[in-house]
Amino acid sequence: ETDRDRVALFKKLGDDPNLDFYSAPSARVDFTASYKLTRHISLFGDVLNITDDPFTRYQGTEARPIQHENYGYTMSGGLRWNF
Repeated sequence: ETDRDRVALFKKLGDDPNLDFYSAPSARVDFTASYKLTRHISLFGDVLNITDDPFTRYQGTEARPIQHENYGYTMSGGLRWNF
């Protein structure tokens, strides 16, 4: 199995595979829930990026990373008013 078999995104830049860009596989899981309190008001909650998977992009091989980002997870909630 090669690096190219495990990638989620691949961009070929010519005939030299050392110039190609790859993105490492990642999974993002989000969760949202809501509960209708009345005809116009609902309670809601969201959790985004539960898995906290990093985004990594590299050139040629995994030994040459060019971008690595950790976004963390985000939680929010509140009341929603619908007209």
